Amino acid sequence: MSMNPEDILSKIQISYTDDGIHLEARISNASELRSLIDAFGKMCCSDTTMIQKSDPPCQVTPTQKVVTSRLIHKKPINVFTHHRHPVDNSYSDLCTKQLKTITDMCVETFVDCWIKFNPIMNPSEFMTLYHAMPTKDTLIVNAICSYMFRHMVIHHPRPELDDFFRDEDKIQQQEDYYFSRARECLSQSFDTPDRYTLIALLLMSLQAAPSQRHHYLGMVASILHQLNIYPRMVDENIDDYNKEMDTRLWWFVWTIDFALWTSGDRKNTPQSRIPGEVDLPAIFEQDIDETEIGVITYIYCLHLWRIQSEIIATLTDPQSELTLDRMRDYDRRLLDFYDSLPDYLCFESGFQYGSEDLFLACLRVTTEYNATRIILHQLFIPDYSSSQTPTSLQSLNICLSTSLQQLNVIKTCTISGCVFDRDELWRAAQVISMAADMYHQSNKHDQSIMMKGITLNEFNLGLEKAYLILQSTREYAYPHTYQVADWIQVEIERHLCHQSYPIQSKITKKKPIAFQHAFSTPIMQFISADEQQQNKSQARFRYFNPSKVNKFLFIDEHPMI
Repeated sequence: MSMNPEDILSKIQISYTDDGIHLEARISNASELRSLIDAFGKMCCSDTTMIQKSDPPCQVTPTQKVVTSRLIHKKPINVFTHHRHPVDNSYSDLCTKQLKTITDMCVETFVDCWIKFNPIMNPSEFMTLYHAMPTKDTLIVNAICSYMFRHMVIHHPRPELDDFFRDEDKIQQQEDYYFSRARECLSQSFDTPDRYTLIALLLMSLQAAPSQRHHYLGMVASILHQLNIYPRMVDENIDDYNKEMDTRLWWFVWTIDFALWTSGDRKNTPQSRIPGEVDLPAIFEQDIDETEIGVITYIYCLHLWRIQSEIIATLTDPQSELTLDRMRDYDRRLLDFYDSLPDYLCFESGFQYGSEDLFLACLRVTTEYNATRIILHQLFIPDYSSSQTPTSLQSLNICLSTSLQQLNVIKTCTISGCVFDRDELWRAAQVISMAADMYHQSNKHDQSIMMKGITLNEFNLGLEKAYLILQSTREYAYPHTYQVADWIQVEIERHLCHQSYPIQSKITKKKPIAFQHAFSTPIMQFISADEQQQNKSQARFRYFNPSKVNKFLFIDEHPMI
């Protein structure tokens, strides 16, 4: 049944306490809970433009010149595509044995794939609990399966999954089945939540319809307080693994809230118990040989996401503006961050990797670093309607050169599809396309500033390179990549028509892209056999030193066989 918004007040009781606003709902079953959530969604304002119009105008002093581009204000920073709405589906086409096999595979992949598995729980402990469960039809298991199923089919193929490959309808049906089961199981554990309830709600928030995501994060915020889960603060000298796991879980909540906020959802940032700076996660002895690479990647990415958060918060705050001085300060912080990275996290540093996971960590961190610089300097690139300044052209140059470098990183990511980031490829392609328009409209002097350190051939072939990279991935067969592929091909043809690109396109147009995905696509070869055979005669070692600050993992410079 559906609940009218005006009937909500008869179901809830609101009070104000020292801890904040307290809301109690009188519900007796899962159907009433879902109806209440849906009714709240109808009451909430979804038109953020109305809120923005009522904001007071920013007061800018004469010496504080506003230089941000109006183009970037048209949409949230991380909006790339529309998300589908899960449908209620309590039926699966799989028989009981097949369903158990698929469920086992989803959980195992979730624990083994550190790209998708954030180090917020001990994998060995969870697998022991999982195997001891009398039934696998639980909240946490169904939430994990809904979150992992698509990723597993695309990037962790097995014979048991062949029927799902390239079949979007079957994948969505199975995702919806797990999500529906998770919603049903939520009613059984909602009154007595634990850490796994919290993690399940976080994973469900990523799969839920956009209008309902903030409801799940709201429940998460309440459970954090109820379970007394708060992060370690910078000024606290707490060397405790349990507190470390609380800190990682808190940051995972922060990360999901940040991801949803920057894609247009409401902000619901978790709070710390006391004022101050929240400490970042750290490496502990329990992580060694199990989750240490995932934790290292998590730490460095959090550094970058915090900078992104500061930039976007300044952009959306009506009382502040991103000025040239602030931009330069953020850029200096980013450059200092990259200079401080260990060699094994610097792309093309010459470090010899004996571990594929460590190389993937390098690609992951580099992708986020490049994305952060692009996000920053996109705010200062010239509008089509505004005059170009040396500073705006320099930002355009940084955006363009970083986007071309990003394509090199993402091209390498296709070696292991788990770290392939479709959205960042799209962001880089958008910059290249916009730069082509700017280049065509600029005089030779402005073109020279814009193209500093960039070859014309690399620039001209940038969009085609992005298209071929996308075409070489397993994701190319699915609708969520059609939008990107179609857009890139349209942009290539548009620039050729307007003679923005003097070099003839190498992409052969056959049929509309939407009709090509059913067929096999060429695989691009990125690493030569000679490169793989280099330096295999020496040994590589690593060790853990508990006496060092932060218990950091030290890796030497020797290649491993």
